[in-house]
Amino acid sequence: MCGFVIGNIFTSEKQFTDALKLIDHRGTDSKGINYSIETDTWLGHNRLSIQGLTEESKQPMFKWPYILVYNGELWRSMDSHKSKFDLHTGSDTELLLNMFHLDQEDCIKNLDGMFGFAVLDEEKKKLTFARDFIGRIPLYFFKKGKQIVVASELKTITKSLNINASDVVLVDPGCYYEFDYVTGELVKTKFYEFPAMTDIEDMKEEEVIDGIRDLLTEGVHNELISDVPVCTILSGGVDSTIVTYLLKQQIPDLQAFVVSVGDTGKKDDLYYARMASKEIGVPLHEVIIDEEWVNDNMSEAVYAVEDYTWTQVSPAVAQLALSKRIRDEGFKVVFGGEGSDELFASYGHVFAWNYKDKDYIRERYKLVLNLHKNNLIRTNKAMMYGGTVELRTPFLHKDLVEFCLRIPPKYKEDGPMWKPMLRKAFAGKLSDELLFRPKKTFQDGCHTIYLKNHKERIKESYLSHYEQRNPLESFLTQ
Repeated sequence: MCGFVIGNIFTSEKQFTDALKLIDHRGTDSKGINYSIETDTWLGHNRLSIQGLTEESKQPMFKWPYILVYNGELWRSMDSHKSKFDLHTGSDTELLLNMFHLDQEDCIKNLDGMFGFAVLDEEKKKLTFARDFIGRIPLYFFKKGKQIVVASELKTITKSLNINASDVVLVDPGCYYEFDYVTGELVKTKFYEFPAMTDIEDMKEEEVIDGIRDLLTEGVHNELISDVPVCTILSGGVDSTIVTYLLKQQIPDLQAFVVSVGDTGKKDDLYYARMASKEIGVPLHEVIIDEEWVNDNMSEAVYAVEDYTWTQVSPAVAQLALSKRIRDEGFKVVFGGEGSDELFASYGHVFAWNYKDKDYIRERYKLVLNLHKNNLIRTNKAMMYGGTVELRTPFLHKDLVEFCLRIPPKYKEDGPMWKPMLRKAFAGKLSDELLFRPKKTFQDGCHTIYLKNHKERIKESYLSHYEQRNPLESFLTQ
């Protein structure tokens, strides 16, 4: 996980370096800066070293006529491509650059990972940038005439260039963009399509259960690629508990983390996390904060996630504390259960409104397709800002996502129980008390939900950081 800025819009080296400095928190292991005379473009990269830890893997990375800046990870499934090239660094950055050099379109279409990247072609004077199929990695751009800037976070563009947030574009997932320096033309091409809403398969319950279990297991294995130690978030909820269980099968000395505002003694995240840690056999690091800490760091959370909606800020402030502790314990990579609620449409309104089958299918799609502009980028930004920690989310393994979107709606609930197929998929692997724990939101389980009563204060905090920017209503709802 890293952060980058690339563009020909900067009027001086200082303006560019100041912009890059705004996302120093995204990569603390090394910094790289390059200037392309051919295109009058500055490229900068802050690196968090995960794969290929040597200086040779430093970015920007060059292979004429291309210069690459990249944020993300390519999964184990990409290993088969390595034999095609003479690679030296052990980094997925080098693999991506070589694949792009060989065949740009084929490269982008076949990438399996979480990513946001930009490639400058100095010969053809073109810039190509892309975001992964579901949008795990944030990526933004601003274009005016023949000028463009692409960056990992919004603040890099708005604060350094005095540009309103409403004029900045969040890159669509599953798309790549090509910018022509000569003409100023920008063309967007979609390289990934989700299954259609009509592609519902007539599955038996056993097929659903087996498919979820097998594909989630595969997703954890596929994403378990790293040259540094890996840990897990264990909130005690069914999603993180299952991920922790699967990780433990491959990492005997796995360590887990949980965050909570206080120790209430009630059946909350901390209670169930302690139970899960004993049952699975993983040591648990308890990150206990208080309301004073939350209040003191709320402004930092607002700045980190570039948002002033309480539903994003209240979990983010806890994630700041969590990621800081994770990094203090020597970890750069952590697994979590994000994405499960969207795959199974496990939100209160879906059930409160008693959705019929057609409406449920539509809502499930809506939740999955909107992940790229809310929960995914919030969690990414918070974890990177708090401790510069990379979050991996195996529930968003592409094969699992596609499979879940094809599950018939008749399996959406079992009486009052949400996610029945996921729970049944791991029956016998985990205790019923853990598998059938009542669902709670992250902010409810860790007790930051009270921030919903401080909406105005959160908005004021946003404006104190971004006082020259327009509020983000238009951006957040696009």
